[in-house]
Amino acid sequence: MLRSKKIIRICSIYGSPHKDGSSSRLHDRFLSLCSGFHHERFYICDMKILPCTGCLQCSAGFSCPVSDDMNQLYSAITSADLVSFSFPLYFSSLPGSMKNAVDRCNLLWQRKRLGLYSGDRQQGIFFCTAGSEYHDMFSPSVSVLSHFMNSIGGKLRKDLCLTVPGMDTEAGKKYFETLLLDRVSFLSRIDALQNAFIK
Repeated sequence: MLRSKKIIRICSIYGSPHKDGSSSRLHDRFLSLCSGFHHERFYICDMKILPCTGCLQCSAGFSCPVSDDMNQLYSAITSADLVSFSFPLYFSSLPGSMKNAVDRCNLLWQRKRLGLYSGDRQQGIFFCTAGSEYHDMFSPSVSVLSHFMNSIGGKLRKDLCLTVPGMDTEAGKKYFETLLLDRVSFLSRIDALQNAFIK
């Protein structure tokens, strides 16, 4: 296991309705090897997160008028060095409940726009699994989360994200189980992230 030279804070957002689902297991495996890191887990499907209403009251940069569990996420995201996501692919993109959370982060973009918050040096990474397999199937998710990280001043590490297609096939399931045991694959990602934070 790697040990960080500083305590790296991770906000881990799980988008699967199944805590023991394939994307969640990849996420858990990654976090289990983040020795010395501080991380908070958020299971979106267990939280009350309503859709953004487009009221634009957040344009002043102070608060969202919708009262639900997003306040927990706002606090965790703004204090994190790394935001990690996991989710199953739903029609080539994020599950609706997770997209609600991303949309509600318009508040953080407004704060950044006003100079009240900066996510500089924040990194993002995601773990995603899919039942089928087709060309560019993960591209919409990459676009959504890249835009999210960019909007708060951070960066999605596309080179470190882990995607597994074909989970409805025996070959896909076998590859997934092999990947879970591939300690080096996860540690190399952690090492790359750690190096980015200590530069």
